[in-house]
Amino acid sequence: MGDINMKKFLSLFSSRGVYSVEKENEYYRGGKADRSAIDYRHLDKYVDGSIGLDFFQGKSVLDVGAGEGVYSAWIADRGAAKRVVGLELTEHRIRREYEEKLANLKFVCGDIFNIGDSLGTEQFDVVFLNLVLHHLRFDLIRAIQTMGEHLRTGGILVAFEPNFYSPFSLVAHMLHERSANEGFLSPHRAAAALSSAGFSNIKTGYFWRDRPWAKNPILASSIWIIAQKSGK
Repeated sequence: MGDINMKKFLSLFSSRGVYSVEKENEYYRGGKADRSAIDYRHLDKYVDGSIGLDFFQGKSVLDVGAGEGVYSAWIADRGAAKRVVGLELTEHRIRREYEEKLANLKFVCGDIFNIGDSLGTEQFDVVFLNLVLHHLRFDLIRAIQTMGEHLRTGGILVAFEPNFYSPFSLVAHMLHERSANEGFLSPHRAAAALSSAGFSNIKTGYFWRDRPWAKNPILASSIWIIAQKSGK
């Protein structure tokens, strides 16, 4: 590995830097032209292997960094949530066709640090994030505090993150293009940031789909993180 690549590799582990909306927009500016809805039943195994299939049932959910909206649609449909709002920074990524098929789902465009511009003071039972927190490593506590403002007291924040303790996940991350904001986020650092932002009952775990033998730091592809918004 050359000097330049080594510097890039080591930079993934740093928490020093400045989050850039412009860099995030630049990274996601491209993408597939086809934004029609796709099947999301494969997500059953990911949810079942982490937080359980009935976790979202009857709840209002804010999906932050919803991307194409596949998880938002799963939560609204197969997760049986009462209401789902998918917040995504870049409009062109969203598969709006999901909204036409699911009456309890809507998407809004907005910046994670200015959620109120898109949703006012609305609060939810659950804030969900899939592969988002490691994009926010340079301003993690402020991002969590902002999301917390849109959680009811006692509400739950749930996040799925890449497991960089797994050599397989780390190599895969290095081989793919990524946003300049992205980097390594350990369960310990995520838990510390959540605690600093006023969350409690923080739990983390490892998973790869619904495989019981993969619930460990070496074999798991992902980490689940759950925390509860504390009362004042």
